Amino acid sequence: MAKPHIDATRRRRGIIRIAGLLGMMTVCLALAACGPGGGTNAQQAGIDGSTPTFSGPYADDFSTEYEQAPTDLTRDILRDGTITEAEIQELYADLNRCLQPYGLQSDYSPDGGETMTKFRGSLSDEEESKVWKNCQSRTGAMRIAGLYSRTRNNPSNQDDEALDRDIYRCFVKHDLLPEPISEDEYVRSFTVGTGATQDELTQAMQRWNAFFADYMEFLPDGNPNPDYDKSGARQFWDCNTDPERQ
Repeated sequence: MAKPHIDATRRRRGIIRIAGLLGMMTVCLALAACGPGGGTNAQQAGIDGSTPTFSGPYADDFSTEYEQAPTDLTRDILRDGTITEAEIQELYADLNRCLQPYGLQSDYSPDGGETMTKFRGSLSDEEESKVWKNCQSRTGAMRIAGLYSRTRNNPSNQDDEALDRDIYRCFVKHDLLPEPISEDEYVRSFTVGTGATQDELTQAMQRWNAFFADYMEFLPDGNPNPDYDKSGARQFWDCNTDPERQ
């Protein structure tokens, strides 16, 4: 079946590293290669309903997400202590079964993050946001995608705040900050740690997208961003992906 016509595109490209996720932040900063994410191993399968015993740099994150997983699919993905891109696509298929009755569709790619499109209907921005948040809560897609991204981009599980400070310094080095902000203020505004709620993750992502709007290709209404800084955006995403090598 042909893909439905897209009349609006919403790029949710936050860099919230989730220590309970989407530290997030990093739903959009995973590396492009496919395969299992690093970070931990499961020493017992947990098939009897118990939480597997995870090990490795992301053991606590896997354990937390497993215990809070909203579906059997999510638990099955986490159970072996690894996450693959194919498994993330399974989660997004589940997410879309929730979104599509409302005329919405969400797609995920490791190098592009999550893109939500509206192919029919007349929901307001507020109504779309409520549907998206509800479906995310029911499936756990964004949270697990965030964990997948973190294990790939930060395999040793460097402290969230330390990583954000490295990113901030890369922004300063390449003159990418859209307005003056101190390092401490940047960390307070955009670092999301362990135990963050879905609302906290969403709010932090919205703040981050608004602050760095010039590096976003599309506006919140899906139209092209007339102020898009294409050359700056390339360096911007490089700083987010690997700040120490920029």
